Formats: sequence, structure tokens, C-alpha cells
Amino acid sequence: GEEVAGFKVLNPVFKYFIAFLGTLSAFALFSQFMGEKPVLFTFMVVLASIIFYFGCEMLLKKTVKVWKSYKGYLAFGGVFTVFILFLALTSVFGYETYVPEFEDVEEVAIYNYYYQSEEPFTGNEELSKYIIELHKWLVKKENRSILNHYDYQDTRIHITYKLKDGRIITRRYGVDNKTKDEVMTKAYKYEDYKRACEAVFDERIEKINSVDIGKYEIVENEEKLNELIDAMKMDILELDYDKLHLGGKGVHASIRFITDKETRTMVAVDSGVPLYTGWMEVYVTEHFNNTFNWLKENEYEHVAEDVLSGVYHGDKVLTSW
Repeated sequence: GEEVAGFKVLNPVFKYFIAFLGTLSAFALFSQFMGEKPVLFTFMVVLASIIFYFGCEMLLKKTVKVWKSYKGYLAFGGVFTVFILFLALTSVFGYETYVPEFEDVEEVAIYNYYYQSEEPFTGNEELSKYIIELHKWLVKKENRSILNHYDYQDTRIHITYKLKDGRIITRRYGVDNKTKDEVMTKAYKYEDYKRACEAVFDERIEKINSVDIGKYEIVENEEKLNELIDAMKMDILELDYDKLHLGGKGVHASIRFITDKETRTMVAVDSGVPLYTGWMEVYVTEHFNNTFNWLKENEYEHVAEDVLSGVYHGDKVLTSW
């Protein structure tokens, strides 16, 4: 009556195999909570292991009275824990410690977050080599593994490779803000990388609908709005990372645009072609000289003055973020 696996001798193999696969699947599924909610993560994995182990016991013995086999479950749990710790502490398969060679890399992206739908890839040789060396340092720094991969840090660095053989490899490491700022400051020295990171250079944009700087709407025709966007682009290309993203007086500029390419929300159909709208933000800091000059030349001097003086915007002061 217990030959569910075909032969009685195979029943234990069937039981432990299914329990192992189920628990491992739960481990992978809930691993996103490992660092931020470890209690929830542990509870969900243990619950899954109980369900799969005792579920197999019930199936094999054709009864729900299987709780006396708890010793087998404890043994299974112990072996599974040792298995996970072995992988975590040794990186035996090289997943955590693998860094591709420069000759194998077509493009690479590095970021702690990004606004667009795709990672900011670059094929710049000098920057690519820097990112690869940085990756080696991150791996070596603390012999990083699955466990300290999820240690709490101030922020994270993501590295994604497009390899010449078609594979895509992505890794994520916890770092402090000082390290993140040093890395991004270096990366922002390369124009192609900066263009890939900053949403205002998004090639999907076909027509600018409107621009709001802080609480002010810039009411202009399409040609004038494009001039304003071009001024913002010039500022972004001229400024270093610290003057773009590390504080100072400023305000978010909200830009709405239309595109018929990859988009977010469909708004109309024009001659049978769907049109879509999207929006993005540019943090206009006190260093955006070209932008402020455009505002002053086009009768928006009060906008420039408010941003530069750090006046109130609603109930929030426009200062460093």
C-alpha cells in the first residue's frame, strides 16, 4: 500500500527529493525578504518544508497521522540547513565570486537605481575595465557570499554584464554611501554613461507635452519647451555627479512627453497609431546655469530666483534632498 514511488524501497527517496525541491523553491522564492524581513523569510521556508515533508508522508502512508515521524523531519531540516550554509560560506559554485574577463564583455552597466526601463549600459573600454576591477574588489573585500550579500548596508550597487556569448549576468552588493558616491562620481565622468543614466536623454521621447519646475508650469510652445530641455541636457553633461545628485538647493522638474514606442499609459489614437504618455523628473540644482539663463531670457526669472533662494514649495523647503 505504500508503493507511491513505484517501489517501496524508493519511497524515502521520493519523500526527501520532493521535500528538498519544495523547500529549496521556497528558499529561492522568498529570498528577497532575507535581509529586510529575516523572521518572515525563516517562517515561510520552515512552513514550506513542513508542508512538503509531511505532505509526502501522508501521500505515502495514506493517512494524516504522520506527526510521529517528526524525527525524520528534524533530520531533513538539519541536512538542508547545512547544505545552504555550505553554499553560503564557500560560494562553491562560484556564483557570488564570478567576475567575467574584459575580453568576454560586450557592455556593462553599474547603478544603485535608475529611472528608465533599461539599465545604463556602456561599451566604453576604460569605464568597463574600472567596473570589472571594482567588481573584483567587492568580491574580495569581505569574501562576499550569499549571506553577507544580504547584510544591511546604506545602499546597494548593481552590476549587469552583457557578455559576447549572449549571456546576461547581474550581481548586487551592499555598500556604504561613501563607496557608492565614489563609484558614481567616477562613472559620471563618461558622457555615454551619463546619457544612459539620466532620463532626460531617453530616446523614446518624441514630443514634450509640458514642463513643471517646482510649483511653476512653463507655458510655452513645443519649440520653446525643447529649448528648455536642451538647456537641462547641457547642464547635466557639464556637471559632475556631486553637483547633480549630492545636494544643494534645487527642485524637481516634472516633464511630460508623448511617444509611440515603449510606454506606460495609452492616451489617444491618432490616424490609427496609438499614442502614449509618460513622465520623468530632473532634479534642477543651483548649478544648472544654462537652465536658469533660459528661464531669465524667457520671462521666468521669478522661477529661477525661487529655486536659487530655496523658497517654500507647498509645505516643503527646496533644499538639499
